Amino acid sequence: MPTQRVYLDWQDAALPAAAQWLLDHELAHDQLIVVPGSRAGRRLMELLLEKADGSLVDPPTITTIGSIAEKLITDLPAITCPSALQLALIHAAQQVDPEQLKQLTPNIPDHSQTLAWMSLIQPIERLLNMLGSAGLVPGDVMQQSTDWPDFAQHQRWEVVTQIHQQYVQLLEQLNLHDLNLQRIKALEENRITYTSPITLIGTVDINQLTCNMLDLVTGPITALIHAPQSHANHFGDYGQLDTQYWHQAPLDIPHDMRIVTHQPADQVAAMLSDLQSLSTEQTLSNDQLTIGVADEQLGPMVEQLTEKSGLKSRWHQQREIMFSRPVTLLSAITQYARSNQTVDLASLLRHPDMQQFLYQQLPDLDHTELDVYMIEHLQNQITQSSPGIEPKHGMLLEVSNRIHELIKTHLSGKTSLSQWAQRFSDLLSEIYASHQLKPHHPEDAILIEPLTHIARVLREWFTVSSAVDQLAEKLDLQQAAELLRGEIANTPLPSPGAESVVEILGWLELHLDDAPHLYVLNFNEGFVPGDVKIDPFLPDSICEKLGLTCDKSRLARDRYMLEAIMHSRKHLRLIAGKMNLRNEPMLPSRLMLQCSDVLLAQTVIDYFQSPPRFDAPLLPSKNQSDFLLHRPIPPEQPINQLPVTAFKDYIQCPYRFYLKHIRKLRTHEEYVPELSTMAIGNLAHHIFETFGKSDWIDCTDDKALEQYFSELLDQFCDQHYGKNPLPAVVIQREQLRLRLCVFAQKQARMRSEGWKIITPQIESKHTVELMVNDEPFTLVGRIDRMDRHEKTGQLRIMDYKTSESSIDPDSKHRRKESDQSMAWVDLQLPLYRVLAASEIYDDKVQLGYCQLGKDLKKIGFDHADWSLDELDDALLIAKQIIRDVRNGIFWPPHDPPAYEDGLGGICQDAYPYRRLDVLTASSAGGEA
Repeated sequence: MPTQRVYLDWQDAALPAAAQWLLDHELAHDQLIVVPGSRAGRRLMELLLEKADGSLVDPPTITTIGSIAEKLITDLPAITCPSALQLALIHAAQQVDPEQLKQLTPNIPDHSQTLAWMSLIQPIERLLNMLGSAGLVPGDVMQQSTDWPDFAQHQRWEVVTQIHQQYVQLLEQLNLHDLNLQRIKALEENRITYTSPITLIGTVDINQLTCNMLDLVTGPITALIHAPQSHANHFGDYGQLDTQYWHQAPLDIPHDMRIVTHQPADQVAAMLSDLQSLSTEQTLSNDQLTIGVADEQLGPMVEQLTEKSGLKSRWHQQREIMFSRPVTLLSAITQYARSNQTVDLASLLRHPDMQQFLYQQLPDLDHTELDVYMIEHLQNQITQSSPGIEPKHGMLLEVSNRIHELIKTHLSGKTSLSQWAQRFSDLLSEIYASHQLKPHHPEDAILIEPLTHIARVLREWFTVSSAVDQLAEKLDLQQAAELLRGEIANTPLPSPGAESVVEILGWLELHLDDAPHLYVLNFNEGFVPGDVKIDPFLPDSICEKLGLTCDKSRLARDRYMLEAIMHSRKHLRLIAGKMNLRNEPMLPSRLMLQCSDVLLAQTVIDYFQSPPRFDAPLLPSKNQSDFLLHRPIPPEQPINQLPVTAFKDYIQCPYRFYLKHIRKLRTHEEYVPELSTMAIGNLAHHIFETFGKSDWIDCTDDKALEQYFSELLDQFCDQHYGKNPLPAVVIQREQLRLRLCVFAQKQARMRSEGWKIITPQIESKHTVELMVNDEPFTLVGRIDRMDRHEKTGQLRIMDYKTSESSIDPDSKHRRKESDQSMAWVDLQLPLYRVLAASEIYDDKVQLGYCQLGKDLKKIGFDHADWSLDELDDALLIAKQIIRDVRNGIFWPPHDPPAYEDGLGGICQDAYPYRRLDVLTASSAGGEA
């Protein structure tokens, strides 16, 4: 039966017009409606109910282009699960002569290396799917390519054809069913006997296989085409585009519709600025506005920035199943089972679901204990003989044993696909047994949805025939887990929450979205139209010859969609960027340049000239600031004591000082498989403390001192990190040994020059009372080392520094201001002078660092040449800080530091209006 083509003028949005047409023409109860994607299908049903205005609507069946085949084919057998088909394809490839397989890859894996075979067949799988969309198989390409003079891949395609033939034969032997093959077979056998009415909406990108099926349908077909009647010659029977026309038809984009910015964040600022001006003229509800992102990597960033400016939004692809808690838990368990390394154990213990599971058995478990232990001892594995494990960290051994038992019970050995289904099911059941999940709670949906998808796959595995199990009787954990991940990888998860928000959609979703106001971000080449993906078997020229999606068809599709969007939107802005997220230059979209010659020059100038600056505004809907940094609560007890190192924190930021020293906030370092700067410093301090309290302090033989320091280094490393430390620790130990050897020479020279260590003062804790406003205040500090010159009596105060940079003490303690004066930013060494006052004779004192950094030339004593007046100034600053601390002055916060201190989240360092809101925030915002 001929298809009826109905043109819905693009002066209106496509879906509302389609819904009205369907209601005007009386929906049949058995009517099948086909749309490009599931979101369009959901929105269409909403519009049908809205436009029915309370009238009874018999809901039609709504499906997508990708799923229509299953509706049209008669007697379609149950399709085999993807994992079983993947194993069958691997088995088929293994039947081909290895010498011929070398046309595809130089290294042929052993048959037992299933993971390697999975990687090998991935491009073949992708190839078969692409061909299947056009109703083709590799043999068809071999046949057609005889007429292509520039085709030079006959040998490779011959191998692919052999693999496919083996695959088809194997499926027939095992009674397995591939959807693409079943579609082709249904066409060949004329098993398309659909008689009910079909309505196609917006199917401009329909593939050839589906068109061939629709040709055989005997029921009425109507294609609703979103375009005016004047374009009737530019569409096919089923609404598909005439690629030749649409890919080259010129399109003039009005100047006021185009915005060019610099960075991705500037695109959001430009959108918000334009939206602010729009909001002054009218009030927009959330369903009247849509944000499109042509580069879907921008989605999360756009959501975050719009939220901060007062526009509630939701990125429609925010949740990916591969990042869901159950999937990441399985991945973490699998990785640890493979490696048995503490770095993977640490990742597993950070997983919230594993933490809850372990807490049920070990209520006293502290999940940060492994990080603390590893920072101290850096072990490859946790065993009973690991250094420092007993008795302080005995709980870690218990945790390790529990996890090993879990893995041994459920995941050890090799078995078949159906048995792995049972094992994974038992594992997840045990871990999540304590979770009381309620389907309608959004918090529980975060677990229920991915677990449901995993359960679906495992049910399919569990019911596979014994013949499938025979294809891979000995799958190990890694192979089974990879099959599971591969099968669920593209499963969409709905975004949480049902509240009304502005939707953030990808480019292909925008044509059938019906919000009257639309902003499209990253309107750049490579995104609109999309990049041509280079395929080793199907270059773009071959795709075009085969009727597959190619660069020309993408350009035609996006060209048509853009014009339809331009006509059907009340307010449209196409925002292009000059730089991407990696700060790489971008080009304007070809569609921006596919204009008439009159506009082309101005369009190019507009793009490449310096873009205007856009500052993201707070929108009118924003009735309060998101800046929740509350004023500090004055301490109940007066502060009467401080370590000398704390004064630097106050100078840097009074609020951060308050968090660290009044509220006592601490951060746990995350384990990294190497010695941290602090660990290297602690190791050096242990060595120097031992040296300073030994008889070796009087040694002037640098070679003997080198040997002594080297032996101390090995002794302490063995105690802390064991006999078999991590490779990075071995390298860092030798780097420190080299520095100690250089230091030994400098130490021998200092002793020869008359400088003698004061042994009782090594790593000694000092306290001193300082009178401030006639009230005592205690300064506390631990001085690493004091030397006294035997002839002059002068005192030398040293602080050991093992940091890589070897910054001199003056640069560390003072900063040059704009007026060229020097301002104190750290008071540690000047206050050491106060702490050690009883040891100083006639103000004869040198203050400095004992450098032990990577620059060997700087190793040794590095003193600061400060005058007495300058040191007195530092003391005055310290006294003023003491007054401020006593008076509870910890506000306002200063700019964030240049380094990570763990307080950035609390202090909202990344908040875009931070500086403004710090100035305007008042105590009405609450107290911390």
